Amino acid sequence: MERARLKELNEQPFNEARKFFPAESKVAVYWKSAIAKQLSNDNGWKIFVFYTAGRSVLEGYNRVGEDLSEFEVRAILAANQGGSSWRKTSGPGGGVNGIGYDFELEDGSLRAKQKGNWLMIFSARLDEYVIAQQTLAKETEAKEAALKKIEQQKTAPVSVIGL
Repeated sequence: MERARLKELNEQPFNEARKFFPAESKVAVYWKSAIAKQLSNDNGWKIFVFYTAGRSVLEGYNRVGEDLSEFEVRAILAANQGGSSWRKTSGPGGGVNGIGYDFELEDGSLRAKQKGNWLMIFSARLDEYVIAQQTLAKETEAKEAALKKIEQQKTAPVSVIGL
């Protein structure tokens, strides 16, 4: 049971970016049956909603029981388009920085990414925040690596001689 839960956690497509979300972000998990007017624990949707400052910034729809179909993807996107239209990003992989995305609203406010049985819809502001945090982390790593190299250079003669 624990192994299955860990596998499920590892397959969540927002995991890589989650460590770069704003610190005050909170997540709520919901279940929705996919069978009209029937409660089903085997066929439905596990929905992860990330909130920042009380507003939804990312919704992750995980199709459980059956594979996520292109028609379900279109229906979820349509329900989240407001007065704008979704466009597929050009090139393989679409936006590859931040969370990464395959679709974007023409007004630029929302982005979406499909991965396996998952569809994530998230604010462009969250994605830009994640990109900025990733850039900052890379810069910090590069500075730490440079300092480590300088320290190694200083200690190398002593360590080689064995004094």
